[in-house]
Amino acid sequence: MANELTVMAASIGLLLLVHNADSSTCDFNMTSCPQSCKCYLSELLVIDCAQREMTALPDVLPTCQGYKLHLMFSQNRLKTITFKSYFRETSVMDVGFNEISSLDENVFSRQHFPELTSLRLDNNELTTLPRHTKKVFESLRVATIHNNPWVCDCNIEWIMEWISEGHKNGITIEHSSNITCDVPQELKNTPLTELSEHNIKCHERSNSKLWVALGVTAACVAYLSVTSVFAFCIVLRRREKITGTTSGNEFSTTFDSSP
Repeated sequence: MANELTVMAASIGLLLLVHNADSSTCDFNMTSCPQSCKCYLSELLVIDCAQREMTALPDVLPTCQGYKLHLMFSQNRLKTITFKSYFRETSVMDVGFNEISSLDENVFSRQHFPELTSLRLDNNELTTLPRHTKKVFESLRVATIHNNPWVCDCNIEWIMEWISEGHKNGITIEHSSNITCDVPQELKNTPLTELSEHNIKCHERSNSKLWVALGVTAACVAYLSVTSVFAFCIVLRRREKITGTTSGNEFSTTFDSSP
């Protein structure tokens, strides 16, 4: 009975908080807040589910018209991020200190996160990020991606560019010196801020250079072949002229010596 009264009192207090905070219509009550999480209104609608041993994001969260979401899911056991409809209302997302090693295809797109301004992905198991996430990252004000085992190959180059451009454009990229390569071994623990494309073994770039080299070689061979044929024709033509002249002289000599 005591527990029921406590929950009822908390629910009434929470609803009063929502009512007093704004005249907006809110779908915000104790039942829509994930179990064991804390949900409350501040400048944003905060969903605090940190340190809850969660292995997946909830399918449904409270909403409040006029309020963007602040998702706090750090220090859980999340392994991937899959799209949820409430992402469209999310302004701040903290999924640091999890076990995230992959992201669903196109999950971090401007279509799915039109309001996102702050993203924390630090201290996970990410090795790369899809290039299409660059548009979302360019719109952030604050970002953390340090302490992940990054693979420094062709796919890391856009992140290197984003870090460099982000510092110039006023994006706060926290602990950027701790955004380091894990592989290849010769670049292990090297900060991305100290890398250039010359340090990166890029098969795409190597293949591109190979095709260019093959193209140049083919063009040279074709040029030499045409030149050789042309030279051969000139020589053959000259020989024909010389042979024709010699034959004429022999014919003339034979005619003049006849009785």
